[in-house]
Amino acid sequence: MEQQLDLFEENNNYIVRKNKKNTLPLHNLNGKNKMTSKAKVVKVYKDIPPVADFIRFGNDFVDEFLSGKEATKLSINALKIVFNIISQLRNEQFQQRNNPRQLTLFEQDFASSEFSTFSEMRIKNSLITRDSELLKKAYEFLESYKKGRYKFTTSDGKNVEAYGGLITQLFYLESGYTSFLISSYWMKRLLQIDNYNKTLYKLVYNIRSSKHILFYFWLSKIPMEGTTVKLSTLNEYFDVEYKNAKDMCSKFLKSIRENLNRYSHKSFNYNYLGELITIKPYLTQYVEAGATESEKTKEEIKSDYKLRYFKDRHQLDDKQLQNIKNIFEQDKSKINILVKAYELFVEECRKKKTKTTDYIGWEFLKEYQKYVDTAYEMHYKGNKHAGKCYIKVILDD
Repeated sequence: MEQQLDLFEENNNYIVRKNKKNTLPLHNLNGKNKMTSKAKVVKVYKDIPPVADFIRFGNDFVDEFLSGKEATKLSINALKIVFNIISQLRNEQFQQRNNPRQLTLFEQDFASSEFSTFSEMRIKNSLITRDSELLKKAYEFLESYKKGRYKFTTSDGKNVEAYGGLITQLFYLESGYTSFLISSYWMKRLLQIDNYNKTLYKLVYNIRSSKHILFYFWLSKIPMEGTTVKLSTLNEYFDVEYKNAKDMCSKFLKSIRENLNRYSHKSFNYNYLGELITIKPYLTQYVEAGATESEKTKEEIKSDYKLRYFKDRHQLDDKQLQNIKNIFEQDKSKINILVKAYELFVEECRKKKTKTTDYIGWEFLKEYQKYVDTAYEMHYKGNKHAGKCYIKVILDD
């Protein structure tokens, strides 16, 4: 990628155009050097309500746009804009390995020439802030942030060049919306999510600190086994200046953890030794009502937690966990049986005065299957048509 340029246009102005689409912004409105620029808009996205609880941020986009010291300059309102862009594009995001046809369609739309094309989008102002000055400030910053020259290569080897930040050509609309364009380069970053982390949409509304949100994205890239980082590394990355690891933990990490425990499906534990700080992510089992109003999402969070619990507690690899995962994802009516079976397993271990963690891998699955069978019989007791237990936690050879 070519070097990114910092070309923040402090005097960039907004113009209101009534009932007129694809109108381009005028700069220097005092009468000097008025000019317009043309952009080829190939797709116009209609605004859709942000009803989805989980939205997906591609790792490539997070690495490039939401990581490092520079990202700490993003305000919470700027992050709200980014969250709403992702939300509006949620139905068109794709993974190349699962949907190669979608990549072809994207390239037909956005890579028809060697120069960038654009999509047009609009966001309701009240979703960001009701303060017009703060709204303008957030959009202006996003227009200049990461502004530079970019290029990407299509599947057939053609290079497509683009210039600008994430958004460009901003307009307030009298209908209470702000419209803008997004270049083909950034559209590819937003839409193609070969690797991604899911994020609760309301996270950016429940947590007021942009650094806490950025920490969440940093946390999402850490393996569940945890990592150890230097105090100086965290100070630099998040643009803070704590004198020692104790202060970093008590004055910065503690409040972030409290917020994520309440409003995110992922949080973390931490400790320190000298100037080294250990961060270990974990999945939360419950979130506060403000994080989501959807019972389906709450159940999804619980299921993710339980799967991770099985994996960590009994040292299951992905293959060993697969059948349990399939049940949680595809046959949710049987989750209660699995939960009851595990309770029976724990109860029996206590009677025998053995540790549940003594059972790991295939040995655990074989033992657990016995209690799944028992829980199934208890659940369908008196039902002559139930038959034998068909729930299998061990993958058939």
